[in-house]
Parts: sequence; C-alpha cells; structure tokens
Amino acid sequence: MQELLSRLKAEERERLAALEEQRADDAAAAARSTPAPAPSVNVSGSGRGSTAAAYALAQVGKPYVFGAAGPSAFDCSGLTMAAWASAGVGLPHASSQQYAMTPRVDSGSLIAGDLVFFYSDLHHVGIYVGGGTFVHAANPGDGVVAESLFSSYWQSVYMGAGRV
Repeated sequence: MQELLSRLKAEERERLAALEEQRADDAAAAARSTPAPAPSVNVSGSGRGSTAAAYALAQVGKPYVFGAAGPSAFDCSGLTMAAWASAGVGLPHASSQQYAMTPRVDSGSLIAGDLVFFYSDLHHVGIYVGGGTFVHAANPGDGVVAESLFSSYWQSVYMGAGRV
C-alpha cells in the first residue's frame, strides 16, 4: 500500500486526503444520533466575535461542500473563515492552521466567536455562538447546523478552543 501511495502525484494525494477527511466526517455524522433542534440563540455582546458568530448563525441550513467558503455553501474551516472575514479578520482555510494561530481558551470561558476544534488531528472546526451552542458545516448530509457543544458526542471528540 505504501508503495502505491508513494507513486501518487501530489494532486492525487491531496484528493485522497480530502476523501479520507470526508469519510471521517460522514462516519462521525452517522455515529451520533440525530441532534435535537438547537436552542434559539441570540448572539449577545458587541465586537468582532459577536459579528462572526452572528454571521455563522445566519448560515444555518446552507449546504456543506468540501473546499467551499460561501456564500452559498461551506466546509467547516470555510465557514469559520467567512464568519471572521465578515468581522474584518483573515483566517486560513484549514482547521489545523486556525488552531495553530489562536491562543487556547478554557471551555468554561467561551465567548461568541471563539473557534472550537474537534478530533485528535484537528480536522473539524466550528464557531461558538453562545448559550452552549456552536455552528459548524457538519457534512454533506447535514450542511451547516447549530448544535450543543456539551452533548456527549461533541465532548467526546472536543480538542479545545481558540480565541481570534
């Protein structure tokens, strides 16, 4: 298998990595039960974090498309990138890079706009909007959704949060 992988061109390796990430996202979606409707969240506060959180919340219901950064479809890091761009802040289009560039925040100190990261390889990111809720571009089946950060599933894969 390694020999076969070593013969792939860079573009083919990237496509394979994207497919593996999508497969992991699909498996995660299938593993969790159908989420309850997210509570009604009113983003409170002012400043860039609230602006980014309100933008993300307004995208709920839009489709997930790998590599998309809006305005009609998003992947997870594309959503957080677009949300923060609406507040005048540039982020890279990769969850691991977003993690690397933000200082860690304790989950008990989250505020609207904080980025929340999942899975040991940090391949998934969402944006905290308040009230224990985060918004993320989940997968092609669910699209952009708001869910409880403190559900047993999301806590089981939670890796940390960063403040922009």
